[in-house]
Amino acid sequence: MDYFYSNEDKAKKRVKNKKGTLQTNSFENAIIAEKATYLIQAAKDLNLIKSCDISSVEWFENNYEARKAAKETLNLSLDGVPSEYCNRNNESTIVIFGSEKYVLPAKSSFHLCDIKSLENLKGKKYDLIVLDPPWENKSVRRKKRYKTLDCDSLLDLPIDVICNPGCLIVVWVTNNVQQMNFIKEKLFPKWKVSNHVIWHWVKITQRGNFIHSIDWHHKKPYENLLLGYVSREFGNKSLIVKTEIEPHKIILSVPSSIHSHKPPLPEILKPYIPEDANCLELFARYLLPKWTSVGNEVIKLQNIKLFEKVTRGVIDPEAEEEELTDLEMSNDHFQRAQQAMNIGQRQLFISLLHRILRTNLMETKNARKFSLTGRAGTGKTFLFNFLKNQVNRCYGKSVVKVGALTGVATRLVGGSTLHRLLKLPVQKDGVIVSVPLLTGNFLRGMHQVWQNV
Repeated sequence: MDYFYSNEDKAKKRVKNKKGTLQTNSFENAIIAEKATYLIQAAKDLNLIKSCDISSVEWFENNYEARKAAKETLNLSLDGVPSEYCNRNNESTIVIFGSEKYVLPAKSSFHLCDIKSLENLKGKKYDLIVLDPPWENKSVRRKKRYKTLDCDSLLDLPIDVICNPGCLIVVWVTNNVQQMNFIKEKLFPKWKVSNHVIWHWVKITQRGNFIHSIDWHHKKPYENLLLGYVSREFGNKSLIVKTEIEPHKIILSVPSSIHSHKPPLPEILKPYIPEDANCLELFARYLLPKWTSVGNEVIKLQNIKLFEKVTRGVIDPEAEEEELTDLEMSNDHFQRAQQAMNIGQRQLFISLLHRILRTNLMETKNARKFSLTGRAGTGKTFLFNFLKNQVNRCYGKSVVKVGALTGVATRLVGGSTLHRLLKLPVQKDGVIVSVPLLTGNFLRGMHQVWQNV
């Protein structure tokens, strides 16, 4: 069946399509092509990129394994992940949330929440804020990969409340003219961002070719970052910018098979921010060392299933995952116990766990005290043991010390008597015995035992 459009219909169609017009600056394309070509050749000279042509087998497979792994990420669950968490260790740590394991970078923290809920960040100021908004576009809307955000919703973000004077703001953006103009004309002026520049993330193949022709109107082989400092007159502080930001800087990489997975920016942005800067990423899907990340899928790409174990600089696909230390329950036992909880136990468990983790996250010096009571047979010991194991799993090591008044009770909860745990003196026949000598070695030993608690 044939369809015919009137001239009026055609005009409407052209107007509709014009809203999604791509950035088509030939001068800008020429700059990007020249700089990217130079970097690609330099990478080939250093043997960082394969110089040979693609084989027929590789062409036929078309990155099948990578595309298959990317599809599997869509099914990764975030059940059991707390709303906020901080890895205070100086090294990466493996933790268990729910039934999944996650790799948390050193000194990283996250907030699993909708981006509109930034109340937890208020009170802390940041020197660098990176945003990767889920911009509206036809491809995402058609494939329904994730929920998108309209431009005006970004105006409601309280950036002015959480940024330091002179804070560097970085926004990822596609080549959509409407979105570009929105940032330049509305978003940055509202946030008092001045003298912004544009950078480009150029995507290449493993052989060093652009993934698309740079002159292709439908799709470009690059995405953009708009960067600028919050006005120095913002607030009462004076600020000396460490380095002026050069325009049209090129970031070159082979893109991930996971949709909209951006390359990490810490090393690239280091010259433009203060040392020991407080760094924040909004709309994040993975974590970075010493950064705070916020998003409704904030640790999805930290799932250990997406990692390969590296031994002495070589990827070892046969290596087994390193076991977490001091976990009293096996994974199967832990999951069966989780499923066995009744509604009351589950509600109490979630409430207690969130309070414990929140206390640690806030670094409060006021210890929390909880009293768990109930009739015999109501599952107090079961719930206590499960809570103890969950807290240990969250930290990836033994951070819980358990003490009881009697030896019988210790066997139920898997701990020690209070006297033994705290090295308290014991009275026998009216005489105090077993008093430890408070020597340097004894105190150092006690400190080692209790340092992670």
